[in-house]
Formats: sequence, structure tokens, C-alpha cells
Amino acid sequence: MPETQETSIASAPFNNPNHDIILRSADGVDFYHFKLILSLVSPIFGDMFTLPQNASELAVPVLVTEPSTILHPLLLLSYPSASADPIFSSIDDAKAVLEAA
Repeated sequence: MPETQETSIASAPFNNPNHDIILRSADGVDFYHFKLILSLVSPIFGDMFTLPQNASELAVPVLVTEPSTILHPLLLLSYPSASADPIFSSIDDAKAVLEAA
């Protein structure tokens, strides 16, 4: 039987209850996001959202390979908020986010 990973919800702005997609990081953090924003900044997500989905698939998180420490600043770069710019504690952190992009 597979192990169940403990999950948590990301901090603002990725905890909006009006989200229409959940991205789950490799370390189990759920990022509530919006398909429109993701489709505008990522051709991969844009293509993915054109595929037919049934109602049961809408609540299933999209699993990503990046940990939350990379996913959070990566998503902030695409988020339409003047106060949401990521802050990197080192060049290595910035490099890891750029590699994930």
C-alpha cells in the first residue's frame, strides 16, 4: 500500500479559496492557483488546460517535481501582484528557480 504524504497549504497569495487548480509540490505543499494565470505564462499549462477533464479531475492536485522552496518563488514571478516579488537568500536559490522555469 502506498504511503500517504502529509500535505499543507501554501502561504498567501497561494491560499486563495477561489482557486481553480491546485499544484502540489514534491514536499507536499498545496499551492492554490488560477488556470488563467498559469496558461498565460506557461505553454505547457496552456496546452494541458485545453485537454478535456471530467468533474472528478478538477479537485485532483497537479503533482510537480519541484519542492515548495522552489515552486513558491517561481509562482510569485508570474503572479499579478506588486507586493509578491520573491526574495532570494542566495544566488543558488535564484539559480534553482530559473532552472525550474
